[in-house]
Amino acid sequence: MTTSAQRDGLALGLYWMVTMGMFICQFAVPVCGLIWSFMMLYTPFFVGGLAIRYALRERGGELSYAGAYLYSLITYICGALILALAFWIYLRYMDDGYVIDRYTSALTDPRNQEIMKELGYDEATMKNIFEQATTALRSMRPIDITLQFLWSTLVASGLISLISALHCKAVLYFRRRNKN
Repeated sequence: MTTSAQRDGLALGLYWMVTMGMFICQFAVPVCGLIWSFMMLYTPFFVGGLAIRYALRERGGELSYAGAYLYSLITYICGALILALAFWIYLRYMDDGYVIDRYTSALTDPRNQEIMKELGYDEATMKNIFEQATTALRSMRPIDITLQFLWSTLVASGLISLISALHCKAVLYFRRRNKN
């Protein structure tokens, strides 16, 4: 199971690299943000499909929910490690502050400040919050951002694996039911 999950984790890592590219490109080409959103929403079903393929090829179409969850979790962990490496390489050698600049400009955008005013924040508080956020973002090294990103991806993977395993079990159940 582990070997197959690692191989599928590589496929997920590559899929996520394309997704990361769409995320970065959305700042210049807004339609990439829409593509990024759809790709992220499709991720649990992508991994569920990988688990289904594993169950059909290696287990004769039989895989428990716990087995599907474990397979999905290992796949997510391997994919997250590969994506974290790619993300670190991007931030360290290619980004040159582009993503941080985009987030900083979003924080200082007058439209966002209007939203904050509508939420009840006064201008001095908003200015302080924006300065702190900007300072924090600019002070982070690529490895800090990558480790934060990796941690959040791993935590989310534990939860998203529940959806992937459910998708796998549902498809396997309906395949078995329709076969009879």
